[in-house]
Amino acid sequence: MKTFSRLLPFLTPFLPQVAFSVLLGFLTIGSSIALMSTSAWLISTAAIATSVADLGVAVVATRLFGISRGVFRYLERLVSHGLTFRILARLRVWFYQSIEPLAPARLVSARSGDLLSRVIFGSRLSLQVGLSTVGFAIIIGGIIGAIAGFVGGWLDDLLMRIMDVLMAFPSLLLAIAIVA
Repeated sequence: MKTFSRLLPFLTPFLPQVAFSVLLGFLTIGSSIALMSTSAWLISTAAIATSVADLGVAVVATRLFGISRGVFRYLERLVSHGLTFRILARLRVWFYQSIEPLAPARLVSARSGDLLSRVIFGSRLSLQVGLSTVGFAIIIGGIIGAIAGFVGGWLDDLLMRIMDVLMAFPSLLLAIAIVA
């Protein structure tokens, strides 16, 4: 709660955009619900309908809700991601203004953007490590899955049990157990 209360001032200037993003999210969900119910009604009515003209409004409504769901989802993502980047820009400025007076004496000779570029470089390196780990896991998992699917039998059962154990424990506890 303390972190939330510290980050809330970054959000307050953008409350109209937040409300608009939430509204677009509700419209997306509403379109999805309306699409499911209209299409279900259309399918059940089409089974007993005697005329295609009886289904005309339902067909148009199904198209409308299908298209509006995609449009509302796109707009919601566009607004919310733009808002996120604006908030992150304010957060970066705040971070730099907060950390600059605390910089050690050896950074006095550094230019104004050096500290921020070092932080960004560190986060870029972290992102590269994370993406390479995920890519490695996908490749290894695909190979092991293909071998288990091809061989089957006891190897498939063994790998299934190993994955059950790995998924049952939180990752951090499993990493501590492996290292210890």
